[in-house]
Amino acid sequence: MSLKKLNKFQKFDVNAFLGESQFLLTKIEEWKSGEDADHLQLLGTKVTGVIAVDGADYGDDLRNVNRGESLTIKVEQPLSAFESWKPFSTIFQINEVTRASVYGDFRNKLSVTVPSLERIK
Repeated sequence: MSLKKLNKFQKFDVNAFLGESQFLLTKIEEWKSGEDADHLQLLGTKVTGVIAVDGADYGDDLRNVNRGESLTIKVEQPLSAFESWKPFSTIFQINEVTRASVYGDFRNKLSVTVPSLERIK
């Protein structure tokens, strides 16, 4: 027998996963959404970064399991908020998450929406 709707009872702890992780900026672009090209609405900015410091505790003495992996974060700020950020030289971290969800056939993809990002100097 195959049980249904089990994924509704799985909880993803995004704060534990992100932990003290730090990201190296690779790309910044507008975040738009809509039914089609004629009905796109600007929602903010998509910031893509590579995990430079993997701060998650995976247990079993595993470290840096996702170091080097890329993550695109949807930020509820305009593109102008990132004018001074330079690809491959800006390090940032996520402090607060508005929404996070795990998806994909193998539940190995992550969608994250945040109000803002913190640049690390």
